[in-house]
Amino acid sequence: MKNPTLLIIVAALLAGLILSAEAIGQDKSCQFEATGPDDVYLVIREKTGSGDTREYVVWKGWIKKYQQKQYASQTGQVGYDYRLSSDDRTYGDNHSSCEDGSIIHIP
Repeated sequence: MKNPTLLIIVAALLAGLILSAEAIGQDKSCQFEATGPDDVYLVIREKTGSGDTREYVVWKGWIKKYQQKQYASQTGQVGYDYRLSSDDRTYGDNHSSCEDGSIIHIP
């Protein structure tokens, strides 16, 4: 190619296509598993991303012991609080990555 401008444009377009394909292929899903002998009341918060510390509640409810709650994250970063059915105490401010179907164990 004799035109360097055309070469630069083609290279930029190809790089954009490759990066877009990688972003689409990222799996931002995970599972919350109640691994202990109690049912677990779970509150899942989605982080807003881009280093922002804000979060918003996306799901809350009970998970039966030894069961799982599947979740598909928007950002891949989640916060969560939980409470065991045998205890009134809430365990909060927990954070985890949500990617590639990872399992987040809740005691």
